Amino acid sequence: MDAHTRAPRVHLCRLSPRRDALDSYFALDHIADAAHPLWEMPAQYESGDTVIIVVPAREPMILNIETLTSSSADRGCDTEDSAGAETDGISVPAIEQRMGEPMPTAPATLDPDYAQRWMAAYDAERSEPTPWQLRYTTGCAATRLQHDDTGVDIVGAAQCLCCDTGPSAAVSGHESPSVLEVHLCNDEDAADMGMFPRPGLAVRVCARCHAQLQEPYGPTVMDILFVQRPPCPECSRHQALRLMWGMPPTPPPPGTIAAGCTPGDDGALPDYRCRHCGHTWSVGPEPQHLEEHWSEMAGWLVESMTDKPVGFVLDLGPRDYSDGGEDEQVVCAQIQVLDNDVMLLRRSTVELGHLLLADYSTAGVVLDRWYFDNHFDDCTDGYFFSRDLDLIATTCVAWFRDNWGIASVDDIGCSYRFADTLLPPPDLRGTDDDRGDKFFTEPH
Repeated sequence: MDAHTRAPRVHLCRLSPRRDALDSYFALDHIADAAHPLWEMPAQYESGDTVIIVVPAREPMILNIETLTSSSADRGCDTEDSAGAETDGISVPAIEQRMGEPMPTAPATLDPDYAQRWMAAYDAERSEPTPWQLRYTTGCAATRLQHDDTGVDIVGAAQCLCCDTGPSAAVSGHESPSVLEVHLCNDEDAADMGMFPRPGLAVRVCARCHAQLQEPYGPTVMDILFVQRPPCPECSRHQALRLMWGMPPTPPPPGTIAAGCTPGDDGALPDYRCRHCGHTWSVGPEPQHLEEHWSEMAGWLVESMTDKPVGFVLDLGPRDYSDGGEDEQVVCAQIQVLDNDVMLLRRSTVELGHLLLADYSTAGVVLDRWYFDNHFDDCTDGYFFSRDLDLIATTCVAWFRDNWGIASVDDIGCSYRFADTLLPPPDLRGTDDDRGDKFFTEPH
């Protein structure tokens, strides 16, 4: 059979390094354009073949399945998206576990029978992902603080390094139980924390953050920590290192650097330094009464969003804001209630519109994970889904408290709306005796 008339084949492609691979698919345009991942393909492939894109991460993952539009003879690797990039990744070990056989190392061309079995396992894993505790790929599943962790070198304080919560954190009187676990750091975690990679290096994290760390994309400890901090005013990246002034009695924890004892020429002692561009900035001291006000705001948000019906929307923004045009920046946030007690939080620096949703289903939604891609054009600082009201409330408070000149809760206003009711209540319905048609009049 001629090579150009044979049946399409299925190939494994390796796309690395992890961050460049993910940025090229999911990041904002200016970040995606700067990403240059390395494509590793088998020696022979043809236009029309299928390529499975494997990315090295905490555990190898499937990023996407695409159709080739070029061949190896073209000295290129052009594709068209045929499956939709996996925003959460599909674990290669999970697929292997389902199949009961190993996957070849990319780059490689798959045997047709194996490719068919692999596709069936891939579809099953997409529908019902295997929990990370059942994959046993990182060694974390059996490692807990209450165990005698001989040989484990735990760095950081006795709270979650990622979100700074303790074993049982309370937000404005609302309990948010959080079991601390030990997360074994891989080489990328260690490098991000500025530490030498070594076996047994570990940090304490809460169960919620640990679940994120174990996703196939495997965000690093610092990735999650940085999301909790304000973006850089200069480059907008979430890579804020906290500055510690003076002589610390012990080495600073990961995410904090010793800045010395000498302030700048203007006498200022900045609070943060951007790890990406080096810009330093301050958020200013916060009087005790303002701290209490922010805590009260978090409690108010929890109370306000409790037991709200599906379709309820709460908007937050500057109290004195008036529409100044498309180019005006304005810090704002929006919470929308979806099915199954799930809420969608969006943060932005432009005025947020109301989403026109086809339905409120949350099937397949991944909870408690930040997304920074362009899914919503007016959402400039990411969004996430969660059932955790405390998490949503504290995230909103941090957004307004730490950014964009919002000095106190008195500067914030809110508005809300309920979903439209398409049918009238029973006591407002009537019947036309001649035609049997339903009609009603809505009082105003």
